[in-house]
Amino acid sequence: GKLATAIFSLAAKIQPCIIFIDEIESLLRTRSSSDHEATSQLKAIFLSKWDGLETDKDCDIVVMGATNRPDDIDAAIRRRMPKTIHINNPDKEQRCAIIKLLLSNEEHDLDDRQMDKLTDYTDGFSSNDLTELCRDAAAVRLEEMIPENINDLNYKEPMKFRKMTMMDCLRIAVKMKENKTNIQSY
Repeated sequence: GKLATAIFSLAAKIQPCIIFIDEIESLLRTRSSSDHEATSQLKAIFLSKWDGLETDKDCDIVVMGATNRPDDIDAAIRRRMPKTIHINNPDKEQRCAIIKLLLSNEEHDLDDRQMDKLTDYTDGFSSNDLTELCRDAAAVRLEEMIPENINDLNYKEPMKFRKMTMMDCLRIAVKMKENKTNIQSY
């Protein structure tokens, strides 16, 4: 409760301002009887403070939230948000540009044809998914460099990483798609 009070108090002092809550469903999920008492209290305080903004004519504070799961947000919260803006996942051209940008500082051997295939395979991925894909594919090379026995690591020689490959990217992308499918079927 103290955090919610502090957020609105600070916003009132520095207004005009925006209170932005990323992954708002994690904080303001649909209420249920299984909610922990502290969670219920936090939601109640947050809603009360938010309602206070609407009664103050001089208030110049906007509350915004972002989510990948709008149906998980408490109905009372959705009623207080007069506008919903749906942002689609990137299209093929945008995914290609994002992947190229993310890989611009990585040594890789993906040619245009492979990049096109990877872009096709990642249909339905968000920009966050693409960031995770590129980060995890880059980490594959590091994992290969670490010996089974950490004492065998040679600290005198700098590590030489191989270039990232299409297979690195595809292995990670396949795992990500499997995880998404498992979560959706759950």
